[in-house]
Amino acid sequence: MSGRRAVFLLLGLVIALSYLAPAAQVETDPGAQWLSWSAGEKSTHVAAFIDGYLAGTTEVCQAADHFVKGGNISSRGDPLETNSSASAACCTRGGDYSRQDSGKAWVDFSACVNIITEFYTQHPDDRAVSFRKLPLSLRDGACSSEGQLYQEVLRGELR
Repeated sequence: MSGRRAVFLLLGLVIALSYLAPAAQVETDPGAQWLSWSAGEKSTHVAAFIDGYLAGTTEVCQAADHFVKGGNISSRGDPLETNSSASAACCTRGGDYSRQDSGKAWVDFSACVNIITEFYTQHPDDRAVSFRKLPLSLRDGACSSEGQLYQEVLRGELR
């Protein structure tokens, strides 16, 4: 019976490792994963990231009004201007994604998709940088090209 048990344990280990090996490969080379995706998959990822970012920013900024009404001051230590709400100031500082073309029936995320794709294509040694982080660097007032993303990597701001 112990021989049979060992065979089952070994078989279970082999099966478990076969499931873990592809996942480990994906985590160590997100750039290769990104480049393997279709344009639709890339666009869906960027759209989901931006939707989540904007929803989270809105929720946090709305909470800022309640924080300031309690007599607190802004996170920088400066009193907020009396003619603007805390949420308006927060949303202004949060950044937006106005480069997305919304002149059609749907929002076109190709600007971000193209920059991320070009980054991974032009800088294969930096494919370990997670595509989950790159859209954050593409908000208004931040990076607007793969070269600027690469400069953030060189400065250690993206890993």
